[in-house]
Amino acid sequence: EQVIALLAISALGAVYVPVGVDQPEDRAVRMLANAGVRMALVGGDEPPTTMPALTVAEALRVGRRASGFTRPTVEPAELAYILFT
Repeated sequence: EQVIALLAISALGAVYVPVGVDQPEDRAVRMLANAGVRMALVGGDEPPTTMPALTVAEALRVGRRASGFTRPTVEPAELAYILFT
């Protein structure tokens, strides 16, 4: 699922910001805020309640029904990912 999610994020021109489930909640919240995350694509069954989110399984179901979607233009100079260390 992660490979599919990464490809979808890239195709949408969105930015990948990995946040481990083992991160303390306050650090994860700061990371997401600093990165300007507005929506999360998450693995597992339970999306977070702190922001709009979609599970990978939901995205796959919705994607199969989507029609008329036009992919955005993505330029090489745009961000692909943000890593916090």
